[in-house]
Amino acid sequence: MSGPPSVQGLVPDSTIYGLVDHQPEMAAMQRCTEVEISIKCSGLKKMDWMSNTDAFCLVHITEPSSMSNDSTSRERHVSRMPSERSLELGRTEVVYDTQNPDFSTTFKTNFIFEEQQTLIIRIYDEDKKGGEDLRKHAFVGSATLTLGELMGARGNTMKLKLERRGYVIVHGEEVVACKDELELQLGGSKLKNRGSMFGKSDPFFTISRMHENGDFVQVYKSEFIKSNIFPEWAPVRLSLQKVCNSDIDRPIKIEIFDYEKDGKHREMGTVDTTVRNLIEGDSLNVIYHGTPFGSLLVRRGNIIEVPTLLDYLSGQCAIQFMVGIDFSSSNADPTTRQGLHFIDHRGFPNEYQAAIATIGAILQNYCAGKKSHLFGFGMKDRVSMKPVHVFPIGDPDGVVGVDGMLDAYKKHVGSTDYAMSEPTLFAPLIKSAAGYAVQKAKTNEQAYTVLLLLTDGGISDMQQTIEEIRLAADTPLSVVIVGVGGGDFGKMEELDSDDKKLVSSSRQECWRDIVQFVPFRKFSSCAPRLASETLAEIPDQLVQYFLSKGIMPTPQDAEPISEDDIPYAIEAQVNAIPSVLGTTETVPSSEATVLTLNSNSQPPQCVAGTLEPLAVGVALPPSHGANCVNLLSTKQSMQAWKGSHM
Repeated sequence: MSGPPSVQGLVPDSTIYGLVDHQPEMAAMQRCTEVEISIKCSGLKKMDWMSNTDAFCLVHITEPSSMSNDSTSRERHVSRMPSERSLELGRTEVVYDTQNPDFSTTFKTNFIFEEQQTLIIRIYDEDKKGGEDLRKHAFVGSATLTLGELMGARGNTMKLKLERRGYVIVHGEEVVACKDELELQLGGSKLKNRGSMFGKSDPFFTISRMHENGDFVQVYKSEFIKSNIFPEWAPVRLSLQKVCNSDIDRPIKIEIFDYEKDGKHREMGTVDTTVRNLIEGDSLNVIYHGTPFGSLLVRRGNIIEVPTLLDYLSGQCAIQFMVGIDFSSSNADPTTRQGLHFIDHRGFPNEYQAAIATIGAILQNYCAGKKSHLFGFGMKDRVSMKPVHVFPIGDPDGVVGVDGMLDAYKKHVGSTDYAMSEPTLFAPLIKSAAGYAVQKAKTNEQAYTVLLLLTDGGISDMQQTIEEIRLAADTPLSVVIVGVGGGDFGKMEELDSDDKKLVSSSRQECWRDIVQFVPFRKFSSCAPRLASETLAEIPDQLVQYFLSKGIMPTPQDAEPISEDDIPYAIEAQVNAIPSVLGTTETVPSSEATVLTLNSNSQPPQCVAGTLEPLAVGVALPPSHGANCVNLLSTKQSMQAWKGSHM
């Protein structure tokens, strides 16, 4: 690889950022369609002599760059452990004691027609309850397929044979965008008793939606009610998209079962209905073997419109951005090339600089004055030799823009006031961030804080950190952890509690997931993907918090930007690109305002207000091959820049 270009300021290697090199990837992601994938299995191999399988499913998708162009050359059988080259879409719940699990958990991903995207599905038998380490579970089998095969198959459904025994049935369906939720509470009356002679049934229900091919797939499973044929189930809020793909007249099936520990649940009856019937009716007949037997009571059935992040941003919502940087001694000596904080004066950024630049470029657009606050941890004062667990970097009142953050970081690395130390404590920083978030919310109830925590993965206060995260869940705070270097990030994965709730040492659960972890090196070859993966959960976390506090968006009727001002607004966006993200050309306003400029000289279009973190503030002229520029305005949408002004 050749050395960095000779430019003023810090310019990253294109293999780290590649904002221009990855224009095709950015354009492809704008042409993609979101699909939802559902999975069930049949005839799985029995892994234990004494019990049936407790199955769960892990789903990965390969990175396009790692795939061969020849679809016939890919492997159909994969190893039991995931590869670093694949991206985890997630894992299902565990379905206990059955060889034919029907998983309620579904997965959403982007389908790009012109790319080969391979799904890798692994089935495991849970041996250690709640264990994250896949080596603690028995490997049942795996299957692979491409998204193209799935979406091109009849009914968008494929049945694949596992290499050991059994089948996995995969279904894909295009997602219809919808932010509404179904609020539902059901009860039962005089249900069929499938219990013993002296006992009563323990009923639970499932909801399944019909696919286009007529098959049903389970989307929800309730808790069971002990010994009661007049059950009252807890209220639940479900995504309307998940229940019926936003079509309230699509057939759904509600099945009631008598719970059995061995997984051989006994049928108590079925209700064939629609979401419309649930919200308009109050009682539905339960059919057992063709005969009405009891009633399903609709205690509550409402469709609720859920606000989005953009609804909040268009009003009074203000995002505060904090960065916490790990300076503990495990990062190695910053004066040597082995040190993770090593400053290369030839212009190559270290991973800390790269992460700050990539993620900061997105979040700064939502911060008043593009101000952010930097803090360090894991050092000691050189004079007193006492550990300093949280200390400001740069101006305590905040630094402006990404360049301000990078400049403050660079000056601190070269400072002689502090020395790297141990232990590495996360709890004081998270506690400080939560306190800052609460303080900001006192003057604006729609203030929300994002803490970007950059670390090499070492942590000395795991239990105290979990406790502080649990407490911070009740504050307007999200924590984004980016793992720098090639260390062990097992503890960081644990803090990112996507699959199960964090539990403190006092056995108290964290009611809200506020942590997202991303290993930097996994996405270092593509800055857009790094930013997207890192910030993906923040919109839902923000909305969830505000709704839990009864805080609704308060839109303000802002004065629209005049057409005469649009070129200058866009020029400001272009000039705001930090130098660390690469050099930019000074282009005429007519080019800077172009979103799409076809060869037939059709009028340019300007699309704004889109929450697309892949090209925020990046405006490239047509000569760079960019066919789309996303411009963000947190208070109002830009009007179309008409061809007559060109």
